Amino acid sequence: MAIAKLLHEGETVKQLKNTIRYNTVAKEYLNSPDNPRLLQAISNLGIIDISDPIRYQDFMREFINEITLNQSLSSNKRQKKLYAHEMISFEDEDNARFTQEELAQISIELLSDLYDMENTPYVIYPQKDSGRLHFHFIRSSFSSDGTYQRVKNSKRAMRVSCEAIELKY
Repeated sequence: MAIAKLLHEGETVKQLKNTIRYNTVAKEYLNSPDNPRLLQAISNLGIIDISDPIRYQDFMREFINEITLNQSLSSNKRQKKLYAHEMISFEDEDNARFTQEELAQISIELLSDLYDMENTPYVIYPQKDSGRLHFHFIRSSFSSDGTYQRVKNSKRAMRVSCEAIELKY
């Protein structure tokens, strides 16, 4: 049903901004007016208006501020990973069976098995630029109380979470 991957983790605000830019900006060789890169952006911090570039940039600035604030609340200063960039995709049958919004909720549920997604700032980017609907997540490594959100053996843990979601749906 689902495939989840940790694409990378970053330690600096500059890396975070570059990851946001990567998920926002169209890639000429992949995109066309019929296949845009930025379909929408979903967050647990509020509504993101992608049609207004200024409001979108303001939201992303606040998102970055929230992530750095959460990191500053951590009592363990040895934890250096500021954010994680993950990707979740589904099989064609699932894309036909569920709406984009339902698949986004299933993706959040999948990651909730591993992290405290309710209290961790994240942004989801649904994309079809590869010819298949998939979701890119940018997630803080720190929850709103400063708790570090990193899983050892994340590849294995994600596979287990994917299998549990597959059984459920």
